Amino acid sequence: MKTLFTLLAVFLLLSCDSGRTNRNPYLQEISFRIDLNLNLPSYSALKNTGNAVYVGSQGVGTKGIFVINTGFDSFMAFEASCPNHEPSSCSTMVLDDDKQNVTCPVRRL
Repeated sequence: MKTLFTLLAVFLLLSCDSGRTNRNPYLQEISFRIDLNLNLPSYSALKNTGNAVYVGSQGVGTKGIFVINTGFDSFMAFEASCPNHEPSSCSTMVLDDDKQNVTCPVRRL
């Protein structure tokens, strides 16, 4: 019985896979770097904590990015392509009027 338990334990330890990822099939892994000048009018909303702006420059993300001011001179960027739909001409998420929420314009019936 002790041998069976040891074999089972060894089997369980060797069968674990640490290289698996839960990857979104619709979004590519794209690396980029962008510097934003907060003194420009198009990025002035980023001076306030919680506000976001859309950056749709060429080569930035799949469909652009949303940059959000998270406070204490810290910013986060999120892909603007809707993660629930295949990238297309109408799958770019839209920043709401409150500059704090983004929504996907694509509707499935």
